Amino acid sequence: MPDWVPPHIAGTIEPNGTFALETELGHVRVHPGNIVIERCGTVWVSPIEEATDLIESLELTADPTIRNIGPGKIRQFGTDEHQKGKATGNHRKTNNRRSHYLPPVGSQPSIEWIHLNRLSIDSIYQRSIDNAASRRLIASIAAKFDWRLCAPLVISRRADDTLTIIDGQHRWMAACKRDDIPQLPCCVFRYEDIEEEARMFIVAPRRLLCGSCCCG
Repeated sequence: MPDWVPPHIAGTIEPNGTFALETELGHVRVHPGNIVIERCGTVWVSPIEEATDLIESLELTADPTIRNIGPGKIRQFGTDEHQKGKATGNHRKTNNRRSHYLPPVGSQPSIEWIHLNRLSIDSIYQRSIDNAASRRLIASIAAKFDWRLCAPLVISRRADDTLTIIDGQHRWMAACKRDDIPQLPCCVFRYEDIEEEARMFIVAPRRLLCGSCCCG
């Protein structure tokens, strides 16, 4: 691994060799087949087949003659002087229109693939699965596991790096019953304490649009 990569690593390197990097877009996980590009102290991650497009995009940001950057690209690539006034005016109008919104709560999560044996549950607030209904549900998910219905599990990364399941216990238990699903997609948050975890355990399934897509 090049010596300029470790300073950007967020967390630890997983047993399967994947790791998360701190980028301008948040935590991005590097998988086999990805490339990592460093430019001006910032790293970018891309599948190898998209590397050429990424490099061309980065070159655009270094060219002061670029004009007429399309919608949605200004935030990523900047804007020219001709458009700056217009963009500033639009931004001011947007701020005025959205001034009633409260600031986001908490920090941005990371999306990671995590091995099943690294996940655990906390019986202090998690529901017991030692009942007939839960056993039937877990058996049903395991028998007909469908990746299209498997939303990321909501996970708490504690201070000791323990990964505790907030939402997705049944998906995890179903995957554990099989031998062809070694890891699951997870949305990893950091909470202040167990009390906040317990509160999110109650709130998360109601707030997440896909919280019940894979039946638990």
